[in-house]
Amino acid sequence: SSIRVLDPCCGSGSLLLYSAALGATDLVGVDSDSSVWSGAFENFARFRAISGIRSRGGELLSPSLPTPKFYCGDVLDPSSTEVLSVANSFDAVVCDPPYNIGAPILLNGKDARPANYHDYDDVRIDCTDYRRPFDVDNIHDGKDLTNEIIGIARKVLRERGRIVFFIPVRSNEMSTSLADLLIFRGCTRSEVDNKFSTSVDNCGGESERLCLVFGRKQLFTPTFSRWLVCLEKCRGA
Repeated sequence: SSIRVLDPCCGSGSLLLYSAALGATDLVGVDSDSSVWSGAFENFARFRAISGIRSRGGELLSPSLPTPKFYCGDVLDPSSTEVLSVANSFDAVVCDPPYNIGAPILLNGKDARPANYHDYDDVRIDCTDYRRPFDVDNIHDGKDLTNEIIGIARKVLRERGRIVFFIPVRSNEMSTSLADLLIFRGCTRSEVDNKFSTSVDNCGGESERLCLVFGRKQLFTPTFSRWLVCLEKCRGA
């Protein structure tokens, strides 16, 4: 049977490639920048040549990896992209959203970024030149794409479908629990208290929710980590 997978922030399609290797048969990627897809087709072609079924003479007889379909779109405006807005249309959603954290700036072998680098958008912008003063007037409010990605999953996932995604965490949230991180990104306390579930009403009036399957924290630096989260779409009673 067909297994349809969506990556709403696909970039070069690495997660779709991994999904194909695990058995996904219908791959859909969305990104606002179509220039990133050229590398994706090259990667799929290379791995298809490696993993396909060959004749004794070496001819590729049956490619084992499907060809992904890519669409230009924006998770901040999912209604403008059909594949981001059709209800109950995917078996799984995978996503590693952009973090906007930048790479370390080394000066005499040490990171020249300020200690509060991950707290403020303006600081990250100004770090292109470590000699410039840092403007911290506008505090970064922790807004990322998590809320939009969860909203898309609520819409497009079929019942029992799952979303696997990352939540980026900066220094001011490093000790925050997963439940509170989800609340900060749009879920209510009552939604996360029961197995960290999030519930919404669909257009038919029935209750749908995304229940936590697992969450694992990955620490990269003292000021940046991310949560690997899996949610499953469940039908309410």
